[in-house]
Amino acid sequence: MERSLGIFIFLFVIAGLLQAAIYLWAEIPLEATYLWESYVVQGFMGGLSLWIILRSAQRFKNHVAFVFMGISFLKFALYFLFFHPILKTDGILSLTEKTDVLIPYLVALGLETFLGVQRLNKI
Repeated sequence: MERSLGIFIFLFVIAGLLQAAIYLWAEIPLEATYLWESYVVQGFMGGLSLWIILRSAQRFKNHVAFVFMGISFLKFALYFLFFHPILKTDGILSLTEKTDVLIPYLVALGLETFLGVQRLNKI
């Protein structure tokens, strides 16, 4: 389980650095984005949900999919509640703001799915 969480953190940090490099290449100032806040929040929630999924797989083998769906819904709802008011303060949702939210969410979701399936296949 620790190996899966380590891989999650490593790949998630690489994705964040890659997105930051793309922003810098496109001359988008990182101070004007919510990139770091988004990656920190999504990384914490993604790591926690992967840990919960892997722990619950040992007790609830037949219900892991429901745990995964419930956690994914809760993650999206919390993320939306925290970031939507911040992003809508100026009334305009720019492409940069959309990518600040969606890319970390999708990367975390993809890594959780991939690493979770790998680990669950070994149980």
